[in-house]
Amino acid sequence: TPTYRGMYVSNFENICGNTTHEIALLTWCQAHNINALSLYGLGTILSSSSNYALLGAFIKKAKQQYGIKQIAAVRGSSTNVVGQTAAYNNSRSDTTERFNYMHLELEWWNNACSFSDYINHLTTIKQWGDAQPYKVYTEEYMGWFKKPVGQDSLMATKKKKNSHRIFVHDYTA
Repeated sequence: TPTYRGMYVSNFENICGNTTHEIALLTWCQAHNINALSLYGLGTILSSSSNYALLGAFIKKAKQQYGIKQIAAVRGSSTNVVGQTAAYNNSRSDTTERFNYMHLELEWWNNACSFSDYINHLTTIKQWGDAQPYKVYTEEYMGWFKKPVGQDSLMATKKKKNSHRIFVHDYTA
């Protein structure tokens, strides 16, 4: 397996469909040996099937022409994954146009939800991905274990069980 060299792309809704922005992003990725993208800002794109062709073309171009082998949809809930994102993936007959990772961004440590609710979302996403006729992996990122009161190992075990890849931030001032 090649070394993971990924990049989190924020505001992707401002890139998708703009040839100049797409080529600039993909050329930069290729020059820096980036082989995985996590795309944030998909709500607007996935809210209308009229955008699917643009998104599919970008994903296919990234995979076939620029060496990006893994493309994750960054979503804020399991509802978004099994709804909008699944509808997109299922609409693509060409498998190279599909997301092959789902990335849960739901900052439970910043009170976006409880840890229990977070794990329910993560579990649903992993179960959905495992049930697909094409493998869809699960990734997530986290900040820190916020006051786990001795539960950090239990929390880490639940996260590991329901993820194929976990990112940990390194925020610095």
